[in-house]
Amino acid sequence: QPVFVYVVPNGELRGGAWVVVDPTINEDMMEMYADKRARAGVLEPEGIVEIKFRKAQLLSTMERLDEKYRTLKAQYEDASVAGAEREKVKVKLTEREQELMPVYQQIALQFADLHDTAGRMKAKGTIRDSLDWPNARRYFYWRVRRRLVEEYFRRRMALADKKQTREEQTETLLSWFGRDTPSSDLKELSQIWETEDQNVLWWFETHERKLDGLIQELSAANTASEILQMYTSDRAGVVEGFERILKGLSDQEKHDILAKFATTSE
Repeated sequence: QPVFVYVVPNGELRGGAWVVVDPTINEDMMEMYADKRARAGVLEPEGIVEIKFRKAQLLSTMERLDEKYRTLKAQYEDASVAGAEREKVKVKLTEREQELMPVYQQIALQFADLHDTAGRMKAKGTIRDSLDWPNARRYFYWRVRRRLVEEYFRRRMALADKKQTREEQTETLLSWFGRDTPSSDLKELSQIWETEDQNVLWWFETHERKLDGLIQELSAANTASEILQMYTSDRAGVVEGFERILKGLSDQEKHDILAKFATTSE
């Protein structure tokens, strides 16, 4: 059955907790979400900045973003500036560095800290989506209902065709869904399938009888494929099996089957 993990507002996963709730344990059944104010608890911003964004990187960023610092550095590196004038420029350059450094260090910390937020978790694919607490209950209401109905039909499809993979099931369901959805664009159709749980649930519930027939067709096609495969490997056995089947049928059933064969041969 589907399992949902939701990191609540101001909640934080730490260290080994990821091992317990990571959806990769069972990607078919587990989905992970985080509130937009939740945190991953993986990074220590101070440590990341100390390793990845040291003084040299901060000075390079200053030169790129601060016009005054960039001008002073260009003057200091100018070969035509020498002696007392060069020392004056060096003092101004050092003062500007000291003035900007605390600000840039704070910016670096904030930038590193952003990598631990829900937005970055979604971008990296560790969560399916980031949610707002006021709408979370409504979201999960529709999501759970949709997933339960979907899994019900997937189980029936698995019984109808045991060789079909989950990815193939998804493609089949999406093609059936597309027949009843006014969208010719496959990308748009896939987007609706992935994000609009209420609409997908409505489709499952209002097309149940139609889906029953489609699954029956899937089962019949699979049975026909298996018989063909058996006939290829053991023709005599299949013919004998048909003989036994025919013996147990009524005259009308035999007539219908022979008529079917006659139509097919034409």
